[in-house]
Amino acid sequence: MLLRDEKSGPEPNDLEAIGRHLDQLNTRLGAWWNRLDEVLREQGIGPDDLVPDNKSIERAMAKIGKDPWEEVYTVLDSLCAIYVDINAAQRQEICHLLNSKHYVLNGINGYVSRNADLYRETKDSKWVGFALTSVIIEDGRTDYRDILMSLAYLYLTIVDVGELDPYPQFQAAAEQANGSIRDMLAHFDEARAKELDRSWRED
Repeated sequence: MLLRDEKSGPEPNDLEAIGRHLDQLNTRLGAWWNRLDEVLREQGIGPDDLVPDNKSIERAMAKIGKDPWEEVYTVLDSLCAIYVDINAAQRQEICHLLNSKHYVLNGINGYVSRNADLYRETKDSKWVGFALTSVIIEDGRTDYRDILMSLAYLYLTIVDVGELDPYPQFQAAAEQANGSIRDMLAHFDEARAKELDRSWRED
């Protein structure tokens, strides 16, 4: 996590450095995904096919090497930690850092799920906060269905752990969000989470 003045927010150079790092990570992710696509094609799996089974993906990933997602998630941890202590203009600057970072943005649903797992393991509510903050930062720029499913997983994980009421957490996040993300978070409850989880399992 970056060191910062809690009152004045991060130094501009901090955000510039994070922005450059995100550029590099987005490029690496793009190359990784392209290589994964090539290997899957070698296995006879093309873009018009159904989603490949896990074994096909596992074989392809073993061939191309480790993905950079954990490094991406560590940068997102830093951004989310900064976000909660800064003003609206600085928050907008953080959102702008992800402009054109297609591959990073599309990993936010995975980041939410990863943080749900960390919350289950540690019982540390900061992971819930980071997960919800990342959805605010994502700001509706990716497929909303992926975000919905990851939020359902987060919500039901919190319920399952039993130490935190997820509803007020989602409502508080909705108050900080914009547009479709605000509506999505504001209308989330346990019934909605269970409905989404059931539909995913049936598919």
